[in-house]
Amino acid sequence: MHLFPLIHYIYEGHLLIPFVHRISDWHLLNGFIKFMSKIGFGKYRRDLVSLDEFSERHADYMTFYTNYLSYSELMAVVKQAQLRPSLKYTVDFYLHKLRQVLKLEQIVDLGASRQSGILYWLTNHLLKYISCITLFVDKENKYARL
Repeated sequence: MHLFPLIHYIYEGHLLIPFVHRISDWHLLNGFIKFMSKIGFGKYRRDLVSLDEFSERHADYMTFYTNYLSYSELMAVVKQAQLRPSLKYTVDFYLHKLRQVLKLEQIVDLGASRQSGILYWLTNHLLKYISCITLFVDKENKYARL
């Protein structure tokens, strides 16, 4: 089981700058980080380092140390590894986060809220733009045993 954001995620979690993880051109990325930091987005603090140094270092970080996949790319990687992909705990994760934001008591019963069908699909495929997904993989393949 793994919890992580997909490329669909709007607000990148390392720099706290929206859409920064979608830029692959280094010079454009560096300029975007610099601009967004100037207008108050992200983690830049003037007292620690210059804006030029900050944006260059973080453009390198985003280029060399992050890899955001799309939902389709992720599913292809999992299937290529001969694993069963499932987002079955993602709804529970979203409900947990919502209860946390609303300062409500947490429920620790994974799977209690799990649904199937259209609501399951909507939850998993629309909320991936707002938060992470939970990927659960399983090695079992009953068809291969036939």
